[in-house]
Amino acid sequence: FKERGFVVLLGALSDKRANKVCADCLVIARSILDDVAKPQGNRHGGARYSFGKASSTGSLLHLPSFARYLLDNTAVITTLQAISALFSDEAKSSQKVTNAFKCVSAGGDFVLAGERRFQRAHKDLGCVSKSSNVHLPTPLIAANFCVEQISGENGPMRMVPGTQLTQGHWDSYPDEPPEWRGFRLFPLPVGAVILRDVRTLHGGSPNFSEKVRFLPAVEFASDEFLATPRGRTYISHNSMP
Repeated sequence: FKERGFVVLLGALSDKRANKVCADCLVIARSILDDVAKPQGNRHGGARYSFGKASSTGSLLHLPSFARYLLDNTAVITTLQAISALFSDEAKSSQKVTNAFKCVSAGGDFVLAGERRFQRAHKDLGCVSKSSNVHLPTPLIAANFCVEQISGENGPMRMVPGTQLTQGHWDSYPDEPPEWRGFRLFPLPVGAVILRDVRTLHGGSPNFSEKVRFLPAVEFASDEFLATPRGRTYISHNSMP
């Protein structure tokens, strides 16, 4: 995680729990699509949609499946604690594992069937202060869950490893380097989760399948980041903490 900016965990969700989350994703997706005249997407890069924009709170933590299965998730919490231990002086000196992250939102995205375009590589957190632009503590971590099998056909996420500290320098490329389109994460089984530093360059890829591809997510911010002016803007008082 520290070197590449992301890690994939297998078996974070059982098939039964993944199916329940997927069913909720389908309901939310339909409500979003009912509000638009034609499927143009509500985020940059084709027929791609953000789940967070479906809620007045900007988050879906009010859904039982998101709170019970994605937030209260042993695999994710254990890994966050391990990441915390890497930069916690207290953990290094006493071997005590601490939890230095707090959940700030839940959402994720989906891409419609037949979307043939690549989404431009981007970061979910733009330029941050020099003190926050370090490997650890990671300011913001997203856990994207595979609630269905992800193949090379149904729009897998692509990640450009080791780019989490580049700030805005990728914008100098008039076009993405061709090899970036090959950094697609597949195959991923149902129940896997992509735990990623949101500063790591990533993007969507074409969905050649006949089904919508869902990647619901929960986001966690470090205590250090939440103490900064930028980090305080991620604290929502309208959503369940």
